[in-house]
This record gives sequence, structure tokens and C-alpha cells, in this order.
Amino acid sequence: MQVKAKNKLGTCAICSRQIDPTTAIHCPICGQPYHSACWSYNHNKCAVLGCTGQTAIEGSEVQGKQNHIRILVWGITLMAVAMACAIIGLAGGIFLRGSFASPKASPIIFPSQTTALTMPYSLPATSLVQFATPTARMMIYPTDTIIPTNIPQLTEIHILKPDDFIHWYFNAVWQDRDYEYLWSLSTPSFQANASPGGYKEFTTWWGSVNRIDILSVTVINQSSTTASVTIEVTFYLNDGRILSHKKYSYNLIYSSEKQSWMFDY
Repeated sequence: MQVKAKNKLGTCAICSRQIDPTTAIHCPICGQPYHSACWSYNHNKCAVLGCTGQTAIEGSEVQGKQNHIRILVWGITLMAVAMACAIIGLAGGIFLRGSFASPKASPIIFPSQTTALTMPYSLPATSLVQFATPTARMMIYPTDTIIPTNIPQLTEIHILKPDDFIHWYFNAVWQDRDYEYLWSLSTPSFQANASPGGYKEFTTWWGSVNRIDILSVTVINQSSTTASVTIEVTFYLNDGRILSHKKYSYNLIYSSEKQSWMFDY
């Protein structure tokens, strides 16, 4: 059944306002008047307690279908616009990335060959190896082919000085305790005279030393391959004894094979 307006003045049961009788909608059961908008808002049902009146307003079904069509059209339009914006944004991002992307960090070019220097332990500053200053590093892109020209080479400042060797040796013997290597830094004649008991006597003596204070090292004479030095040291032994201000003289010979000074007799 279609609800038609009745020419009866009244108050809307939804909004409680006066109703124009020419546009009022009446409940088909109890006759309660409503504004057409209020009747539609209440799902085409009467708001009077206990009344079961319910029907559609003339033209409401058509209007509802029209509204649904409008909403559908608007939804499709919005989806199309959103997809277009996404495609444009993606294309723009790819273009900007290709135009302004930062180049990859260039690798550091090292020389293909280096000269390894065999130096004992942690050497003093005066014996360190110095690298030649490399040329300024170039930025390398994936399509570039770089042929290195000025490759830095190792250059030795000078060999370890005799007094520096003595300082290093008398520290290494109680700090590092690599007795096998330290034993090899003595010529056979020195080993035979300083340690008649051989390597075992050498390790037994240095194993009894807890700490050494080097008081002085003096170079008496030196050539390119030989040197004579005197030293003054204090030994602190593991059993608590202290051997103070002990003085010794040593002859040194330079070994090109070991690239180090050696004790000689």
C-alpha cells in the first residue's frame, strides 16, 4: 500500500514540529502525521508506541534507487581517480629515482702487490713502516673503467736502531714471552756462551722473571751491520727477589734474513 498525504494539520511524531497538511505523511493504521523526511528517517515505520503501521512513501523507492545509482557512480569515479593518482605517482617516483639517485660509493684501490716486512712484535715508533701518500681517490661509477697509475708502494724509513731493539727485546721477554722466537734472535755462539744449558736454561731463567725495568741503553758504536751496546736493568723475580741496577754489554749483528738485530758473541 502507498501512503498518501492527508489534509490534516498535526505535529510530527519524530521532530515534534508542525506539519504542512499538503505534504504530511500519515500512518496507514493510526493516522499519525509525519514529515516525509522524518517518515523515511524512521525506515517508513510509525513511531507511535504499539502501532505497527509501515509502508513506503510514493516515489521513495524510485528516489532510493536514484540515490543508490548516484552513490555507485561517485564510488566508481573516486576509485578511478585514486588509481590514476597512484599510477602517476609511481611513474614520477621511478623517473626521479633514475635522475637523482646517488652514485654508489667508490671502492678503494689497493696496490696489487705489497712488500711484507717481518718485524718483531710491537716495534717502537722509530721503526714503523710508512706508506707513501696515495693519490686522491676517484669516484668510480658502474660504467667506468679505471686503470690505476700511481699505486702507493711500501717504503721503509730505516731499520730498527740497536737501542730500540734492546728496549723491545727486554720488554717482549716478560710481556709476550714468545721464547722460541726470542731464542732465535741469538747467534749459535751467543747461545752457547750465555746459556750453556741450551734452550731449556734460557726458558727457565726468563720464566723466573716477573718484570723488568730498563733504566738505560747506550750505543757504544754502530756500523751498518754491527753494534755494541750497554744496558742497565732491574729484574723483579717471581720469588720476590729484586736484582737492582744490573749492567750488561752486548754485541749485536744485523740479520737481513730476519730483518732484525741479533745478539752475537
